[in-house]
Order: sequence, then C-alpha cells, then structure tokens
Amino acid sequence: MDYKRIQEKMDELKKREIPEEIRRKIEEDFEVDFTYDSLALSGSSLTKDEVRAILAALRKQNGGNK
Repeated sequence: MDYKRIQEKMDELKKREIPEEIRRKIEEDFEVDFTYDSLALSGSSLTKDEVRAILAALRKQNGGNK
C-alpha cells in the first residue's frame, strides 16, 4: 500500500464521527484501566471492579464531570 492510499484511508476515517455513547464508554474504560494499572504498580490491592465503582462514585459526586 502506498503513502497516497494510506493518506486517503486516514482522511476517510477522520470524516466519521463516533457516537457520543461509544466515545464516553471508550473514555471510561481507558480511565478505569489506566487508574487500575497505576494503582497496581504502586502496590494497591484494589480490583478493577472496585476501581470502576470508585471512579463511578466520583463521577456521580462531581455531577458527571471528570
């Protein structure tokens, strides 16, 4: 595949919009994974489900804002 064809594919992908619900889910999953991995590196024994629950509670407390 040549550079021009790759660039055309990239331009085509940039035109597509990700639905808000899917974008939000991707961001939340990333936030949970990142937080869980960071805590695990520092020795935390929290499970991923516990991290997800804590972050959800914080989001709710902050009115849905991060």
